[in-house]
Amino acid sequence: MTKKNSSALTHSQLISVLNYDPATGAVTRRVKSRRDANRDGDAGCVGNNGRRYITIDGKQYIAHRLVWFYAHGQWPENNLAPKDGDYLNLKLENWIEETQAETSRRSKHRANNTSGSRGVHFDKSRSKWLANIVVNYRTKYLGRFDTKEAAIEAYEKARKDFLGSTSGDVVVLTAKRERGVVRARCRHLWRRTLANAGGVTGWASFEEFHAEFGAVEWRNNREIAAVDQTKPIGPGNWQWQETLYSQFDTSTREGRIAYMQAHRQMHPMTYRDGALRKSFGLDLAAYHRMHDAQDGRCAICKKQESTTRNDKSLWLSVDHCHKTGAIRRLLCNPCNKGLGHFLDDPALLRAAAEYIEDCAANPTSVPASHPSTPMQRKEHLYDDDQFS
Repeated sequence: MTKKNSSALTHSQLISVLNYDPATGAVTRRVKSRRDANRDGDAGCVGNNGRRYITIDGKQYIAHRLVWFYAHGQWPENNLAPKDGDYLNLKLENWIEETQAETSRRSKHRANNTSGSRGVHFDKSRSKWLANIVVNYRTKYLGRFDTKEAAIEAYEKARKDFLGSTSGDVVVLTAKRERGVVRARCRHLWRRTLANAGGVTGWASFEEFHAEFGAVEWRNNREIAAVDQTKPIGPGNWQWQETLYSQFDTSTREGRIAYMQAHRQMHPMTYRDGALRKSFGLDLAAYHRMHDAQDGRCAICKKQESTTRNDKSLWLSVDHCHKTGAIRRLLCNPCNKGLGHFLDDPALLRAAAEYIEDCAANPTSVPASHPSTPMQRKEHLYDDDQFS
């Protein structure tokens, strides 16, 4: 077993943790972990390099090696390569073992290559283009040529004869691999955006998000945030910003506290979603559906919320039954408090309504002898004549 396969993970332990379908490539956990709570159905996460990683007992494994171990009962002795160039396609038929030399042949030419083709370089001593190819770790000399095109043609012919593939095949696979990396980075950004927005965005799906950000240049230590925090982040309401984590020293207690305070201020929807889940078992998306169904108005007075705090308008309150815990509707702050003061008792509310209606129909007048001002009431209180 090679060094990269050295692990205490056994085959029986792997099967007890994961489910794997070789035909579809789906990998799921038998018991969903906290790490997978806000992600897609597959276990693990996708890294910036376009590969999926799965953590088992605190150790991270690359997914395609895990599924090979799952299906064959032993770790691959060499490298694994996807036939279609997509490292996220975990179908068993898509994976083949290959040596390091074969892996190297599928890589792009070096950045300092002057010819633009593998196996071809300019021989300054003879002013010729030299072509050679490596087969089974041995270099085969193909000749020197007057033109670069002739040298490349000789290399491509030898590659087809000895290796069974051309540089064009490598270009196609490399392009697909790079698209996979871009998609993986975009998905990573999508998940971070979803988490910061409390699960509610203006993009209906990852595909819509990918259509907008798939061609955007990747920015390290950057994330997107809403311009207007009172509206869901989405098309026309987003901006790039530096990630908070990179701005604080979280190795110290003070740094962690400052980070959490700044995070709460910058991503209020995340904490609002958490508060709704904790208090009512209601997520932010469900709240927005209720809000839209009521046209943003109180279910009782049919008015929009007018109460403010720190110069910011409050959200409609979630009304629920205090006996059963069932969610009812969204109410404005006065109506919600009013129900609370009347103990959610329909009899008390009806009595209060009847009282208001009765007072309106039969207004009572203040007796003429009754003092109307505070001073008159004070004098009246100490008037000796009242005790005679």
